[in-house]
Order: sequence, then C-alpha cells, then structure tokens
Amino acid sequence: MKVALFYIFLFTTTMGWSQNLKYDILYNGKDVGNLDAVITRKGNTLNLDLLRKVVAKVIITVEVKYTMKVKYVNDELYSSTVITYLNGNVRSSMQVVKKNGYYLVNEDGDLRKFYGKITISDGILCIVEPKYVDAIFSEFDAINKPIKKTANGRYTMSHPRNSNHTDYIYKDGVLQQSTVHYTLATFVIRKK
Repeated sequence: MKVALFYIFLFTTTMGWSQNLKYDILYNGKDVGNLDAVITRKGNTLNLDLLRKVVAKVIITVEVKYTMKVKYVNDELYSSTVITYLNGNVRSSMQVVKKNGYYLVNEDGDLRKFYGKITISDGILCIVEPKYVDAIFSEFDAINKPIKKTANGRYTMSHPRNSNHTDYIYKDGVLQQSTVHYTLATFVIRKK
C-alpha cells in the first residue's frame, strides 16, 4: 500500500494536475456574471488564470471584467498580472514580479517595491483556505489585507483603506461562496 501511495504521489507531482472552478456572480439575488478559474500544477509551479465578468446596474449599467494570471513557484508568489476593464476599455493594470529580495509592483506604469514573502494572495483564495494567516496579499491593490477567522470554514478580509470587506465560506478547503461588500453594492460569488 505504501508503495502504491508513493507512486501516486510521484505521478501527480511530476505529471501535474489541473482543476477548473466555476462561480456565479449575483447582485440583489440576480445572476449578473461569472468567475472562471483554471488552476494547474506541475512540479513546484502553480498557475492560476481567472476571468471574471459582471454586467450590473447599480446606478447605471456597467460591464466590469478582469483577467488575472498568477504564478507560484515553491509555494511563493512569483508573478501576477491583473487587468481590469470597464465597459470594454482597460481601466487599470497591476503587475507584481518577484525580484531579488522584493517584489516589483507596476500599477498603471507607476513602479514601487513591496518587501516581504508572499505565500498566499487573494487570487488563490478559491483553492486555498487561509487557515493559518492573518493577512492576504492583494494582487488588485498590491497591499496586505487583514483576514480573520469568524467560524469554522469562514473568514472576513478587510480593506485597510476603506470599509470594503469580503466574507468567505469554505468546504473541504475549496471556496464555496464569497460576499463582497463595496460602499454602493454587495455581490455574492457562489460556486456552481
């Protein structure tokens, strides 16, 4: 039995694996968009591709779409790119790349450095339950956001610069639902 488990482990770590997760996005109980996540792992490299598209009327009808590409090597963020579109036009872009001892952050052409080791970020929260951390690196803002456990499998992440926050619900380590509270609107992202 131990030999069989060893070969299964060896096969999955050398050959890798892939997972697709799909979520609905709701606003006021109505389906307004979707979030698709494709996660691949080969050896010590994890790649995540996210596409989220929302068409909603808060005050006026808007279409918001973002794409995110995240790469982890040896369980540490290696690079991420987030591009946000508003009504089909690029609204913002954020790129974070690991360098020697820091991360280079390029936010819409403005460069700055982020110091510290990033082992979990909001991009991979769909597949990683944040059990043992008190802050999550945000690829959208290039800052750490505090997160706290509120119950078994439940967490709240706050934005340190405003009152926005997100509530997360996990089952077996996989995100089942998140509720994103913005100033003017609240969106629910629910696993299909």
